[in-house]
Amino acid sequence: MHVFAFERRRRLTSGYSWVAVIVAVAVAVTVLATPAATAAGLQAAGETPGDWFGDDDGSVHEPGLNALAARGYLARTECGDLGLPRPSICPRQPLKRWELAVWLGRALSDGDPGATATGRFADVDAGQWWASHVERFADLGITVGCAQEPLRYCPDRPVTRAAMATFLSRAFGLRGAAPAGFADTAGSVHEDAIDALAAAGITAGCESEPLRFCPSRPVTRAEMATLLARALGLVPAGPAAVSPPPTWIFAGDIPEEHQTVLRDEMEAVRAFFSDRFGVEATGFTVLAGTDHESLSAIYRDAVGRDVTDIYSEWRGDVYGWVTNSTTGGSIVTLVYGGIPNDDRLDTLRHIVVHEYFHVLQGQLASGFVQLQDSEISWDIDIFRSVPTWLVEGLASYADYAYSSSTAGRREFLGDRYTPYVDIAQYQAAGSDLSIEDWGSGTRTDYLSGGCSFHSIYLYALAFAGSAYLLEQAEEAAYVNFWRLLGEKPTWQQAFSEAFGIDPSDFFEAFDKWLPSQVSPLVQLEIEVRWPNMENDPLGREIFLIAIEDWPRRDWEQAPVQFSTASTGWFGNEDLPTLTFSYDEGAIGREYLSLWWYDRGECTGQLVGWYKDGELVSRREDSTAVDFTGQSSTIVWNLPRRPDSLPVLDQRGGCECPLCWIGNFRLFG
Repeated sequence: MHVFAFERRRRLTSGYSWVAVIVAVAVAVTVLATPAATAAGLQAAGETPGDWFGDDDGSVHEPGLNALAARGYLARTECGDLGLPRPSICPRQPLKRWELAVWLGRALSDGDPGATATGRFADVDAGQWWASHVERFADLGITVGCAQEPLRYCPDRPVTRAAMATFLSRAFGLRGAAPAGFADTAGSVHEDAIDALAAAGITAGCESEPLRFCPSRPVTRAEMATLLARALGLVPAGPAAVSPPPTWIFAGDIPEEHQTVLRDEMEAVRAFFSDRFGVEATGFTVLAGTDHESLSAIYRDAVGRDVTDIYSEWRGDVYGWVTNSTTGGSIVTLVYGGIPNDDRLDTLRHIVVHEYFHVLQGQLASGFVQLQDSEISWDIDIFRSVPTWLVEGLASYADYAYSSSTAGRREFLGDRYTPYVDIAQYQAAGSDLSIEDWGSGTRTDYLSGGCSFHSIYLYALAFAGSAYLLEQAEEAAYVNFWRLLGEKPTWQQAFSEAFGIDPSDFFEAFDKWLPSQVSPLVQLEIEVRWPNMENDPLGREIFLIAIEDWPRRDWEQAPVQFSTASTGWFGNEDLPTLTFSYDEGAIGREYLSLWWYDRGECTGQLVGWYKDGELVSRREDSTAVDFTGQSSTIVWNLPRRPDSLPVLDQRGGCECPLCWIGNFRLFG
């Protein structure tokens, strides 16, 4: 199941996690070998290609990379020391525009240009060794830059596959081809260049059925090497050889642009783990649907059971899980939980990372991990071999590692995931479960009754435990642990070898370390008032909540992790008071929306937003509430009783209000 990612800092802080059932299965995994060798620098043109790089062995792009490296075209563009015996080229990483200028310019001019003191592009530092290559690229008429006034080149921007086609067609004079039949290039300014590349046998696209080119996807360094080597006649022309992507099945009205984003995200995640750790999960299927109803038929065909019966508690939420298919492969299921929008898509992009790692876990373990989803949704004993906190916690760490290493990804820690605040809240509420309680084959009540305090608390503990482990061990340990499971008779032995500590010693050390990470909490209390409320009270079945409007937040330091309290659910107070508990180090401003929740209907009703102590019906009119890092109280005046106000929106689907609140905050 998906849990939010985090960022390593001196002190990590956290938030609500998704609760969904995960099952990883054992299928083939590609593990890239790293035989010992040494590599020289720039070599003369025409020298026989050798085995140049330590991170492309077995790749279909290895011949192209070796051919270009032997001619010196790739010199000084290696990606650094990854601890391999030979230089690394990071074959699955996107190629930057300045790197393309170096590779293609060398191929066309057979050498390096002389240094230049000045250049035409405002964003190209003449002091960079590659600045003269960019100038030559422009002199050759291959680029005119990325923007005007001032003229810019955008040297660090990844090269899209569409732009790559235009660069290559200009460089090699390719033009005048018939349409290649790609389903995703019509109307693009690069369409003619893409067709010309296909006609020349340089590319056959990125996917078939339907034939697609993936024009907006960044071209990887390995792909570019193959394409350029083909254009130069150094390797045979033919279809672009790529590691096959997973099979995608979309259900419901999911926009094509969303489908492209999800596909591209999955490929970027696969590239990340392939480049960094030499592992890649293959042979799995992804089902993506707007809701349970859209997925019902295809899920039953693929898995052999009805998704609407198994996962009814999460109806209306954005979430994902992994399970077995009827044929033995892995099935990743992604659910929008309603009409697709940008916020839900952003959430699903991070679910993709977490669920991909679950597939990778099962494949690396080569069958050791027996994970399966239960036919009764809350009667779960799913992790029979490996402690559940390791399965989920390390998948969360994978999300963190990918997100913090990928340009353009939203910050999670201090934005939407704050585990140590969760831990402080639930310990204060009397929870005494330890991370060891979420073990293999152990029935804890982390899911009993639907959505309990314990579930969120245990996910936060799992997250924290994984963070602590990886502070003590090498980063690769969180991948190597799953590989070692396929070699060792017990998970404890694999754990000791991967992380360098015995499990019992880890539990003891973690219990001593954790209190130092949990900061004192402060509270912002919001007293909700309306006229004549003493004689017109809120019904006992009504539960008031205030939701952080997270896309608009503005924080100087780590944000709040909210909790709420009101009559009808959290106590017997005569007047409803909503309480946000947060880390005393958090300072910032938050926009809030107000909802009422009927326990019988299991649906939340939006009635407005906060504006200077009043309620407004338009989001754009709202004003922020200050979180000062100190306990404080504000009053929120309503025109009348909340459940009599006009309803602006609805959300719901979880049987437990606490679960619904947590999911709504993340997914709404």
